[in-house]
Amino acid sequence: STADNITWTITVTGMATTTGTVTASIAAAVCNATGTGTAANQASTSTDNSVTWIAPVTVAINQGGAQADPTNGASVAFTAAFSEAVNGFVGTDVTIAGTAGGTPSVAVSTADNITWTITVTGMAGPTGTVSASIAAGVCNAIGTGTAANQASTSTDNTVTWIAPVTVTINQGGAQADPDAGASLVFTAVFSEAVSGFIATDVTLGGTVGG
Repeated sequence: STADNITWTITVTGMATTTGTVTASIAAAVCNATGTGTAANQASTSTDNSVTWIAPVTVAINQGGAQADPTNGASVAFTAAFSEAVNGFVGTDVTIAGTAGGTPSVAVSTADNITWTITVTGMAGPTGTVSASIAAGVCNAIGTGTAANQASTSTDNTVTWIAPVTVTINQGGAQADPDAGASLVFTAVFSEAVSGFIATDVTLGGTVGG
C-alpha cells in the first residue's frame, strides 16, 4: 500500500457462514529484504491481529408450502426463512413485483423468529403475477445487532394470480322505473367473458317476485 514496499495491505475474503474470529500472522522467512537477499523476515508480532467477523444473515423467500399456483384467492402466501433469528422485519421490507401488484404483511410463523409468513393482499386485475423479494439490510440478527440481512434468494418466489370475475347488475338502460309492464329488464356486466350463466343463477328479491 506504499510505493516503498514497506507497508502492505492484507485483504481476507471467503469467511464461513457462522460468526467467529479472523486472525492474521506471518511466519518467519517468507520474504527477503529488497537489495540484501539474505535478510529474511522474522515471524510477525502483533498488538491486535484478530477481528471478530459477524456472519451476514441470509434469507430465502419462496411460495408458501400450501400456496396454490395459479390461484384466484384473495391472498397469496410466501415464506421467508432467515439463517438466524431476526428483529425489525415488517411488511414494508418486502418488495412486491409482478403485474398484479398487492400489499404485503408479515407475521412470524415460528417461535424462534427465523421463519416468517408473508401474506400479500389487494391484487388488482387483470390476471397476472405476484413475486416477493427482500432487499439487503432491512433487519438485523437478534443478539448481534450489526449483522444485517443480505438480499433474499429464491427458487420460486412468483405466483400466478387469476383475477376473480366481477359482475355488476343494474336496471337496463331503457328500463322505466316505475313500470307497469309485463317484464322488467336488468343488465349484468361481467369483467370478462363467462359461460354457464343461466336464469337460475339470478337471485330475485323485493316484494313481487318474478
